[in-house]
Amino acid sequence: MMRLAPRIAGLCALLLAAMACAAVCVLQMIYVRNARRADALLNDVRSLRVGESPTADVQRIVQKYGGFRGDTQPRPGASTDGCPEPNQSYNVGVGNDALFALGQRFPSLWFAIRPRGAGATFLVKAGKLCWLEYDVSSFFERNEWPLQVQATMLMAGSWVVPYSTFEASGNIHTLLARATSDAPLEDRHKALAFDLSCLKKFDGCRTACELLPSAWLDWQTQGYASPEDMNPPWCEKATAKRLIAQLPSILFQRLRSDRCCLNVPFPGEPGGPHNSPSAQIADQLLELGKSDPAARAYLVAHLPAFIGAGPQAFAWVDAVRLAGDLKIVEAAPALAKFIGIPIGPAYTLGESAHLKDSPAGLALVEIGDPAVPALDAVLEHRNVNDRWEAAYALNLIGSTEAEAVLTKDAPHERDETLRDFIARATAK
Repeated sequence: MMRLAPRIAGLCALLLAAMACAAVCVLQMIYVRNARRADALLNDVRSLRVGESPTADVQRIVQKYGGFRGDTQPRPGASTDGCPEPNQSYNVGVGNDALFALGQRFPSLWFAIRPRGAGATFLVKAGKLCWLEYDVSSFFERNEWPLQVQATMLMAGSWVVPYSTFEASGNIHTLLARATSDAPLEDRHKALAFDLSCLKKFDGCRTACELLPSAWLDWQTQGYASPEDMNPPWCEKATAKRLIAQLPSILFQRLRSDRCCLNVPFPGEPGGPHNSPSAQIADQLLELGKSDPAARAYLVAHLPAFIGAGPQAFAWVDAVRLAGDLKIVEAAPALAKFIGIPIGPAYTLGESAHLKDSPAGLALVEIGDPAVPALDAVLEHRNVNDRWEAAYALNLIGSTEAEAVLTKDAPHERDETLRDFIARATAK
């Protein structure tokens, strides 16, 4: 019997370990399932439009997630500006109430049971959605404030403070992001740009920067945050890591959205291309493209198509300049396509020879020898105005390869004046 005691103890320990492992696996499966449901709910919320979506669309989402009709008011303290006296409210929750109750009943299990979940509230008036809120909560310490991040969308014309925060025990435990239905598309996307991956982690979400990184960075950089509200260093690193990956696409979308007219005012004048918002964005993208290989790769993939769509706004001029400054060879065919498009006021003949009125031509010169084949194609197949610009560009590149193309094409040039220019350029 004495010999069996150690074996029985060992088997009991092994059984307890197996049970603990099974419990951990079950908890992790619950967390992953709830995170997926929270993400699906978020996507459904994003599909709604405040002021436009009918009650039926709201009811479909509520039914899908087992929600319910509430009273005609949202949570206490919520601003319903733009939707006073709504006809009806609806609520949806994604989480596990049983786990929360278990953690409250047995505090010793709190190290493993970290309740977390997401929810949405909708207000309806006159048959249309007039207010919505999506929120995520995560309990990381039993006796501490839970982390809560909320995004609220309000009716057009509502007055809102974009961000609000609440702090306790040295941590920002609540972040509120707000936007109106007539806000810029980027601001509306940012308010609902949740990253719910931390809901899958065993210890849940700990800081607002994990859940809403773009809005968190905006809150800090746009003057909404006071110095004492700055997040811990590890959170800043996590935020920076995510935003570095997002920043090129964010800035590029801003660049594309600048639809201001071309030519008036002219480059260099107040409000002109080199003072426009798109010029400032292009400068930021230039710095990123020089310092971050991933940012450069993003621009290589997206700039050529944007340039190839043709000049429609200041942003096109700045995109062309950006392609030249970064020497993006892949953009050369698109640049050559618009080499003959003048931008800005009339220039003297000497200034035109230096491509002052051709941003596409200047960009090709910046790219250098890799742009020579695209310029050769212009000399062979395009109209006389484009051929002049191509000849100017090849002359400014001034390499052996560029001179060889000019020499090759000179006998076939149909315009006598241009043929004389090429002869003088290659005789230097």
